[in-house]
Amino acid sequence: MLQFPTVSVAKTSKLSGFSMDLIHQDSFESPFYDSSVNQSELVERAIFRSSSRLSHLKSLLKLPNNDALLQLHNNAGKEIYSTEATIMASKGEFLMEFSIGTPPVKQWAIFDIGSDVVWPQCRKCINWFNCFKQTKSIFNPKKSSSYRPILCESLTCEQLGPEINCRGAKSKCKYHFKYNDNTDIFGELATETFKLGNTSLPEMVFGCSNNNVGVFQKTSVGIVGLGNGPHSLVSQLQHRNGMGGRFSYCLTDKKERSKVSFGANAILSSEGSISTPLILSVPGDYYFVSLEAISVNNRGFPFMIGYRKKGNIMFDSGSSLSFLPKDMYQQLENILKNEIQDTPIPLPTSPHLQLCYKYRDNFEFPTIMFHFSGGADLALQMRNTILTYGDHMCLAIAPTSDPLALFGNKLQSETMIGFDIDNGRVSFTPNYC
Repeated sequence: MLQFPTVSVAKTSKLSGFSMDLIHQDSFESPFYDSSVNQSELVERAIFRSSSRLSHLKSLLKLPNNDALLQLHNNAGKEIYSTEATIMASKGEFLMEFSIGTPPVKQWAIFDIGSDVVWPQCRKCINWFNCFKQTKSIFNPKKSSSYRPILCESLTCEQLGPEINCRGAKSKCKYHFKYNDNTDIFGELATETFKLGNTSLPEMVFGCSNNNVGVFQKTSVGIVGLGNGPHSLVSQLQHRNGMGGRFSYCLTDKKERSKVSFGANAILSSEGSISTPLILSVPGDYYFVSLEAISVNNRGFPFMIGYRKKGNIMFDSGSSLSFLPKDMYQQLENILKNEIQDTPIPLPTSPHLQLCYKYRDNFEFPTIMFHFSGGADLALQMRNTILTYGDHMCLAIAPTSDPLALFGNKLQSETMIGFDIDNGRVSFTPNYC
């Protein structure tokens, strides 16, 4: 079991900032850890999670989901990943442990910068056969003295938008989250005390889900949303606890813990930092930036989707792979092939791994530069851009037929990513984990 880190508290006892550990769901510390799964199978799972995640985000953004390549890999992935629900696959790679209620009940939940909600599974399920078969502690609101349901007449309920499932102004605020994989999450919106480290945060808005249709991991269920919407953890800390819209994270290798920090603990600049304007989706909960060009050894091409030059690539913590529109991906692949002397090896069993080479110790992969607006040039080294799959080394960027570019967690790894929502900036500090 992970130990909670110390929380930074100002002398006035007003919360100024705190940091939390994250673990990768495939790490040995994870409740999902399976020692019988080999490295190639772990990569296959990560690829499936990435393709499921892309499909999920397209659904939320109401984009067409007609990518034949994506569907092919999703269908193949279900065979190797049938013990895990697609909702888990579509939601993320990293886990956070926190507590809710009085007395506190510890929960594992998925760290997701693309979600606008914090929700665990709650007792008692309306139809237990429909609920996720969770073996870890399940939060029971009837046993918590600080649980308060939210009514439909409140602004907090109205902010849920189309997910509201109300039957009258004085009734409890019910919701229905429907995912593209036919998973349905029903529950009620409430306030509760969260425990983050040694500090309690009263009256935090969250979803208490008690009617869930789908399959899920037995060890964990739930989401910690850090998106831009009003009910996310970040937004609640920003507006209700005086910490401002500041958070940062650095995602590391599966063998090590990662970290997310909020408020005064967030690292937004340091030696070697670069920054670019943050573009917030409207409506939506997502973080975009403007990618102006991609280059390899000073050979590059401008990056734009149709006429969209601003906010053309989305940050995502839930996908290992990054995705580029097919024509832009092809330009990048062509440049890389010209720069690398080895012969590429096709992998027909993994459609998303389009550019692979035979593994060897002295293999040199070119640095890829992402040129963001405002002069922020991010150098992506081999550790960011390559997945080792069996005896192959493959580019961790894949093509997609639809116009959604995704900046996945492999490209972000070993770089401190800082979000300053109040001032509209995203910063990158390489090698600062």
